[in-house]
Amino acid sequence: MIGDRLSTSSKVHLIGRHYAIGRMPTTTQLQCLYRISYHLTYRMLQPIHLVCVDARSQNLYVLAGQNEEIEFEVAPNGEVL
Repeated sequence: MIGDRLSTSSKVHLIGRHYAIGRMPTTTQLQCLYRISYHLTYRMLQPIHLVCVDARSQNLYVLAGQNEEIEFEVAPNGEVL
């Protein structure tokens, strides 16, 4: 299987019939993502459209808002940019 040949920092996701290889966020990024998601969805009542990890910078990227006008980037150390 393709997942057996990847390093432990990569994860394989099956999207339709295609494989997408992406990085997993750090524990600190996941904790920050939880706080951001909570505030966006429960307090601000805004939809979240996209959550992904940029392979180049390793930053977690969040795109939200009715018109996709809210953006967050979370560095691996948890700093929100």
